[in-house]
Amino acid sequence: MLYGAGKQRLEDGLLLGAVLIQGSNLFTGTAEQPYAVALRDKNNYVDLSGLGRIRWTLRASGLHVVHPIVRLPDGTWLLGEHADGGNQFESHTFEHNVSEQRWIRLDINKVVTLGPRVPEPVDVVKARQLEQEFATARGVWLESRQVDLTKVDAVGFADLMPGSGHGYGGYIGMGPIEVYGKKVPR
Repeated sequence: MLYGAGKQRLEDGLLLGAVLIQGSNLFTGTAEQPYAVALRDKNNYVDLSGLGRIRWTLRASGLHVVHPIVRLPDGTWLLGEHADGGNQFESHTFEHNVSEQRWIRLDINKVVTLGPRVPEPVDVVKARQLEQEFATARGVWLESRQVDLTKVDAVGFADLMPGSGHGYGGYIGMGPIEVYGKKVPR
C-alpha cells in the first residue's frame, strides 16, 4: 500500500503518485509530498519483538533517508527513529533490529509525525509547558519497551521529504525489503 498526498497517480510501470514501480524496485523522485509504503500478510501478523528485524537495499540521493514504519493491530501507525540513507551511485543493504529504537506516532494519510495536540496560538507560557511535558513520560517519543511489537499488522518505510524529480537532486531507489519475525495468525 502507498500512503501520502500523491498516491493516486500510478500503477505497474506508470507513475503511482509518490512511487514509480520498476520491476521489483521503487523510485520516489517524483513524489510531490512525503510518502510511505507498507506491506502486510493478509493471513498473519508478524512478531517483531526481540530479534525481529528489517533488511532493505536502497539508493538514496540528496538528503533523503527512509525510516521504518509499522501499523499495530489497533490501527496506530508508528515511525521508527532509525534512518538509512545512502549513495546515489550504488545500492547499499541495511539491516536493523526493529525493537531497538524509539518510535513516534505517524499520521499515515499525510505522512507526518504527530506530537501532542495543542490549541493555537502557542505563546511563551504554553511553549514552556510543552517543553516540560515533552521531558516527562508524556513526551512525543515512545521507547521500545512502550511499544508492543508482538502483533504487527503492516511493515514498511517512509521518506519525510518530497522528491526532486528525475536526476540526482533527491530520491529513494528502494530494492528488496525483507522482514524477519515470527508469524502470528490473525
